[in-house]
Amino acid sequence: MFPCSPCNFLERARTPLLASPANRARVAGRLVEVLNDEIYGPLRAAHQVPEDFLENGQKSQGLNLEMPRSESHHGKGGQAQFESGCRRYVIKSLSKDDNETLQRIAGPLVERMLDGSTMLCPIYMHFKDIATGQYFMVMRNLTEGGPWSAKYDLKGCDDDKTLEVNGKLITPVRKRFYRPHMWCACMWSSERWAYYRGKVQARTLKLGLAE
Repeated sequence: MFPCSPCNFLERARTPLLASPANRARVAGRLVEVLNDEIYGPLRAAHQVPEDFLENGQKSQGLNLEMPRSESHHGKGGQAQFESGCRRYVIKSLSKDDNETLQRIAGPLVERMLDGSTMLCPIYMHFKDIATGQYFMVMRNLTEGGPWSAKYDLKGCDDDKTLEVNGKLITPVRKRFYRPHMWCACMWSSERWAYYRGKVQARTLKLGLAE
C-alpha cells in the first residue's frame, strides 16, 4: 500500500510548489544551479549515488552537454539527451513546460520513488545550466548494458515503438500530413517498414511482471 492515496498524490501534484533556493554545483565542468536538491538528495542517498556523480573526473568522463547521444535524434519530443561516461545516468534537456511541471511535482514524485512501490525511472537531479539557461533532469539509465536483442519505448498508447533490434537502432520514419506518399504502404522504404513493424511489435508485446 502507498503511504498516501492516489487522490491525495494527484491533489498534491496539482498544488504549485515554489522551487527551493538553488544550490551551485558543477556538472561536466559547467557551473549549474541545482533545484529542489533537498528533495532529490535523499533519493540519491537511498540509491547510493555519490554526491559528485556528475562532476568532472573519472566518474563523468565523456559527459558533454553539447553532444547529445544518438537516441536524441529519434525522440518525438525533440529534447536532447546526454549520457554520462559511466553510462549509469541519462541527462535530458527540458522544455519550459516540462521544467515547470517537474518543479511542481518534485515532492510527491520523489516520495513515490522512495516508497519503492513504483516502476518510475528514478530522477536524481534537476538543474539549470547557468551559461545557457537550459534546464535538465538527470535519470537513472535503466538500459546501460547492451547491445540488446530488443529494446522498447512503451507508453501504453499509439506512441509505443521498438528502439533497437539485435544491437541496431531503429530509425523513426513517421507519417505526416505533409508527406502524403507515406499514407500509401506501396511507397514505403525499407526503413519505414522496419519502423512500422517495430511499432506493431511494441504495441502487441506481452510482459510477465512479478507481483
